[in-house]
Order: sequence, then C-alpha cells, then structure tokens
Amino acid sequence: MGKRILAFLIFFIFYCSPVSAEVIHLKSGKIVEGKIVEQTDQFIKIDTGIGVPVTFYHDEINFFETKISSEEQPLLQLANNNDLPAVSPSIFLIGQDVRSIDDFMAALKDFPSTKELHTPDGIMAYTAINDVRGLSEPVDHGAGVNYTDELFRKYPKVQIVQIGLYMKYMLKEVVQGGLDENINQLGQWIKSCGKRVYLRVGYEFDNPDNDYDPEQYVKAYRYIVDRIKKLAVPNVYFVWHTIAWKAQDWPAYDPMKWFPGDSYVDWVGISFFDSQRDEERDAAAELARKINKPLMIAESSPFNQYSVEGKLQWIKKLFEYIRVNKASFLSYINVNWDELPLFKAEKWGDARLENNPVLLEEFLKQIEQFRSGH
Repeated sequence: MGKRILAFLIFFIFYCSPVSAEVIHLKSGKIVEGKIVEQTDQFIKIDTGIGVPVTFYHDEINFFETKISSEEQPLLQLANNNDLPAVSPSIFLIGQDVRSIDDFMAALKDFPSTKELHTPDGIMAYTAINDVRGLSEPVDHGAGVNYTDELFRKYPKVQIVQIGLYMKYMLKEVVQGGLDENINQLGQWIKSCGKRVYLRVGYEFDNPDNDYDPEQYVKAYRYIVDRIKKLAVPNVYFVWHTIAWKAQDWPAYDPMKWFPGDSYVDWVGISFFDSQRDEERDAAAELARKINKPLMIAESSPFNQYSVEGKLQWIKKLFEYIRVNKASFLSYINVNWDELPLFKAEKWGDARLENNPVLLEEFLKQIEQFRSGH
C-alpha cells in the first residue's frame, strides 16, 4: 500500500500539480527560466513561454537549478518519505575501513559512559567507478580494507552508508559510456542494500591532486546521477563534496566551476582536516546556505596533530563549526594515517579516538550535544 501511495504522489507532483521551473545559468552570464520539455546527453529544450521551445547545448550551460512551487513542497516531502528506517536529524558516521570501524565500535562497548546516542548511525565506505569493489567484495588500495557488506553483517543496526566514489582519470570514460555496466552495478547495489546511501560523486572535486577538469567533471557527475535515477533507486542521496580548503600555491577557491546544477545535488559536503584555515570552510557553508542545501561534514580527521592537547582543540573547533553553520551530518575518519601505506609518508598522525580515554570522552560529549540539538 505504501508503494502505491508513493507512486500516486510522484505522479501527482510531476503531472497534476503546478510545474517546477528550471532556472538555466548560461556560461555567457544569461539566465533563462522555464520548463524542460526534452533532455538528451547533448542538449536540453526548454519552454520559456514564447510558444517555441528553445534549445541549449550542454557546453553552453554553466548549471541549472529547480524552483519548487509552494504547492509542490509538502507533496514532495511525502513522496520522499519511503519505507526506510527513520534516522536522527543529526547524523553521525564512522569510517573509513573495516578495522578502524571495528575498533571504534568495540571501544564504545567498553567505555563506561557510553550512551545509545553515541553509537554511529552508519559507516563510511569507498569505491571506484572503474571497478566498484569494496561494497559486495573486499578491496584494499593501501588505505585499509573496505568491505561494506561485511560491516552490514557485523552491525545490522547500521542505517546509513556514505560512499566516496573515486573517479580520477575516469571522467571521459564515464561520459563516453565505457563504464555504464559499473554504474548499473553500483546503482543496483545501492537499491538492494536496504540502507540510506549518500553518494559522494567524485569527492573533493576541487582538490588539484584529483585533476578534475570542471567541464568534464560536471558531465560525468550528471551522467552518473542520471543513469542511477533511471534505475529507480529510491534510497540514494547525491553529495557534491568540495575540499573547502586550499594550500597557498593553489588557485583561488571557486567550487562553483564544478557545480552540476541544483537538481543534481542533495547535500553539500566539505572536508575538515586542517583546523587552522577557516576561510574556505566558511565560504562553503555560506554557499550551501545560498543554494539551499544541507551541509555535511563528509570527511573529518585531525591532520598533523600529535599531541593530546592539539587533538582536543581540533575536536572542539570541529563541533564549533558544526554548531555555527548548522551542519547536520558528521563523518569521522578514525584511523592511524601513519600506519596506512597510501598515507604514511604524509605524516598526518593517529586519529584513533579509542587509544586515549580523554579524547574519546571529549568526542562523545560533543557527539551527545550534537545529536541532542544543544
């Protein structure tokens, strides 16, 4: 019965109610508003009300966004209320590999002041669009073993998984259709897992190390989202994840060059590693407010902190940022970076909380405040 009601609501929203308007932002600076009547991988046609649809090719478009009418909004919320388990309004995840997640979960059991709301809602995971391992089968690329299905078996109460989708050197192949089978495999896994899935498509898109050309990234991001949506996957949310940080020799911070459009983004994600630089993180929070998207701490870990005092200060600064900017989703990477082959040369330090009761107690105290809305 629930599925029939959902289908009816979706039909009503898109066919019977006042129509949502698309706002097209062209690279020329021009803004066009109307209803999209046809869309292909090369162009869109939009009815602007002049009587004849206007065609715009994707290479002319910077991004587009959807304006939801006030009549549609309550119905849209109902349509999104599927049969998945309810989750806390303040979401907490732990990552990022099997061992680090196991160690944190074990520490919670043994810690004397542990409460139910300290238990993570879910876990972090990683996979790549060219092989999609780490979900239904284990993989280790030097950052620890990823094996999401195994973690689901160990922790059946997990309600959420947040997936970092790696796409370095793969953008062109995605757009050309060479990885369609893998996208289908990823979509089917998400659909069948029975959890809420937050998919970070090409995470940290503006990190120069990833070398994501903005135009190619936008095309690949949209291609993946469109293909997954065609599979009718009801439990996926798409995360646009900016690094929200810059080194001194990096270009000026300008994430909107990679923006795929309002209708392609459910959440804005940021990284929180270096506690000393706030400018880009503040700009990312302001951007999330501007485009009316919820803010997610998509990755966080205390980089270059080797003292307990330094880590305590980092924890306090993280949660202060969350409170000030009303972030409602926190993902913490609980690893010893210096032990992982992929990262040990970086000297980022040991971020494991369970190794020091003072750190764990402070973190859990902050989690309690975060999840209780204080």
